[in-house]
Amino acid sequence: MIRQKNLKIMNIGSLLIIFFVSVFNFMDRSLLPPNYNLIMAEFSKTEPEVGLISTLFMVTAAICTVIFGFLNDRVNRKWLLFGGTLYYSITSILVGYAPSYESLMLFKILTGVGIGVVLPVSYSMITDMFKATSRSRIFSVFGVALTLGGAFGTILSGNFGEAGDWRTPFILIGFINLASAISVIFLQNPPRGAKEEILKEKIEEGLEYSYKIKWKDLKYIYTRKSNFFLIINFIDNIPGGIIAAWAITWLAEERGLAKDVASTLFLIASAFSLIGSIIGGIIGDRWFKKDKRARVGISMFAMILEVPFLILFVVIQFSFSPGVTMGDALRNTMFMLSMVMVGIFFLVDSLIGPNWYSTIMDVNLPEHRGTMLSVANLVDAVGAGIGPWIGGLLFLWLGSYQLAFIFASVINVAGFILWIPMFINIRKDIKNVEDILRERVSHIGSVS
Repeated sequence: MIRQKNLKIMNIGSLLIIFFVSVFNFMDRSLLPPNYNLIMAEFSKTEPEVGLISTLFMVTAAICTVIFGFLNDRVNRKWLLFGGTLYYSITSILVGYAPSYESLMLFKILTGVGIGVVLPVSYSMITDMFKATSRSRIFSVFGVALTLGGAFGTILSGNFGEAGDWRTPFILIGFINLASAISVIFLQNPPRGAKEEILKEKIEEGLEYSYKIKWKDLKYIYTRKSNFFLIINFIDNIPGGIIAAWAITWLAEERGLAKDVASTLFLIASAFSLIGSIIGGIIGDRWFKKDKRARVGISMFAMILEVPFLILFVVIQFSFSPGVTMGDALRNTMFMLSMVMVGIFFLVDSLIGPNWYSTIMDVNLPEHRGTMLSVANLVDAVGAGIGPWIGGLLFLWLGSYQLAFIFASVINVAGFILWIPMFINIRKDIKNVEDILRERVSHIGSVS
C-alpha cells in the first residue's frame, strides 16, 4: 500500500515536470506570429514569406516527432526528453540573434528538430503513469499547457513587439527552457504498459513488458482503420493554424486595435480553452466507461458546434480609431461580443484534444503508441503548419483577413466527415488491442 502511494506521488511529480516542460515548449511555438509585421519590415518580406517560416518550423517539428516517436518506443524515454529540451533551448536563443531572414528560417527549423522530441515522449510516459479510464483527464493537462504556453508566449511577444522588439522573447524563453531541461533529470520513468489492466498484475510481480517496436510493425499500425483515419484527419487543424497566425494582425490592421491590446484581449478569450480541455477530459473519461465510442463522439460533436462561433467572431462589425486603449476596447459592445464568440469557439474546440490523444493510446499497443502518436501529430502539424501560409495567400488573393477566416471555418465540415469511420471502428480496434495483450500474458505466462 505504501509502495503504491509513493508511486502515485512520484507519478504526479513527474506529471508536473512534464507540464512545466510543455508550457515552455508551447510558448516557444507562439512567439513568432504576433510580430510578423516587424519581421516583414526588418527583412523586407511579404506575408506568405514570413508565414512560410512558421510552416517549415511546424513541419520540421512534426517530421522529427515521427523519428523521435520511433526512438521513444526503443530507448530510455527520460534521457531522450532531456536531450531534446536542452537542444531546443539553445536553438531558441539563436533565433533571437538571427541576422537575416535566411538565418531566422534556419534557426527556427533547427528549433523544430528539438521540439519534435517533447510530444511523443511525454504522452508515452504519461500513458504508463495513469490508467486508461483517466487518460482524457490527464491529457487535458496538456490542453492547459498548450493554452497557457500559447497565451504567455503571445502576450510576451506582443508586448515586446509593441516596443519594436521581436528578438528578446526568444532569448528569454531559451534561457528559461534550460531550467526546464534540468528538471527532466528528476523525472520518474515508468515501466511500459504499467497501467494496462491486463498487464498490471504481472508488472506488479516484477515482470517487465519488454516488447519493442520493429520495422515490420509499421504496416500493422498504419493499416488499422482507426489509425488510418486518425492520421489523415489533418485538415481540421488548418482553421486553427490560420486563426492563431493572423487573428492579432487582423485585429490590429483591419480593426484598428493596438497590438498589445489585441494580443492581451485575444489571449484572454483563448483562455476559454482551459475550461474546454478540462471539461473534455472529464466527460471523455466518464462516458468512455459506458461506451468505448464516447471520446470519438465528443470530438465529432465539437467540430460541428464550433463552426458558427468562429464565423460570428469575424463577421461582427467593430472598428477603432488610432490611440485606442484597453478601456476603449472593453467598452465597445460589438467588440466584446466578438471576443465572447471566439472564446466559445476556443472552449468547444478544446474538447477535442484530450479525447483525440486518448483515442490514439486506446487503439494501439504500448510499444506502438509513441510511433503512432508521432505520425498522427505529423499530419496534424501539417494542417496547423500550412495554416499561416494559406492565411497569407488568402489575404493576398482576397485582400481581407476576414474572408480568409470565414473560409477556414468551412474546412471543419470536411474534418467532421473523416471522424465518422473512426466512430464506426473504434470499439473493434480497442478490443483487438485487449485481445493481443491477453494472448501474450496467457501464452507465455509473463509479459517479457
